[in-house]
Amino acid sequence: MFVSLRNTWERKYRVEYSDALRSYLFFLINKIQLHHRHPDFSGSFSYEDFMKKNNTSRYDNPQEAMDVAMELMELQSQALEVKNEILKGLGTQILPAKLSALVPLVVESYNIYTLTVHFLKQLCDQVDSLDQINHLIEKFYSQYFNIRSFYDDCNNVSFVISLITVPVLPSEPPQFFITKVVKAPKKEKKKREPPKEEPSLQQMNQMIQSQMPPQPDYSAQQAAYEQYQREQMMLQQQQQQMMMMQQQQQSKCEQ
Repeated sequence: MFVSLRNTWERKYRVEYSDALRSYLFFLINKIQLHHRHPDFSGSFSYEDFMKKNNTSRYDNPQEAMDVAMELMELQSQALEVKNEILKGLGTQILPAKLSALVPLVVESYNIYTLTVHFLKQLCDQVDSLDQINHLIEKFYSQYFNIRSFYDDCNNVSFVISLITVPVLPSEPPQFFITKVVKAPKKEKKKREPPKEEPSLQQMNQMIQSQMPPQPDYSAQQAAYEQYQREQMMLQQQQQQMMMMQQQQQSKCEQ
């Protein structure tokens, strides 16, 4: 039905409030689609209703929280487009029929803003670095001053402030900081070895002897040396006997 109405106002009619109607129908269609994907949100996106349902565990997954934060900001962008169309002639006579659309729009816009801040702060507790959600924070900051200007403009419309209290945002947007504490990996505890027993004196002597180089065996060398001496003495005796025999023969020849 809303799609048909949007197409009707987009193609056929060109009256004073046709652009505002077309933008508002775009907003309603996308709002319904977001509610279909996220039934946890109430019709007005009330933060209190969302927390009372106590079924936020779905968004404990950082990817789920990032997706819904982006969808909320996209819907906020469409709410700002509706505001621009309604207040296009601000300062001149604006029909009450147009101004009346601002009342629910301000309420829903502020609730969307509150939920967006909630999810961004939740993500700061979930991720390890702002780099992971930097694209969301930049989009939020790009919207912030337009949202603040939206509420400031509505505070100047007596028709609106006679029906609702229009929020006033601070001059500066909220800041987002990583609050998650990254725990260092636990070091494995080394098992304590039982104290070693001190070796006895006998064991120490055995260890010293086992580490000393083996002593050379001199017994075989001594035996060979003694045998060599005996052979030399026998040779000397034989030489002396031969010399004596030669001397005896010479003396006989001389006689």
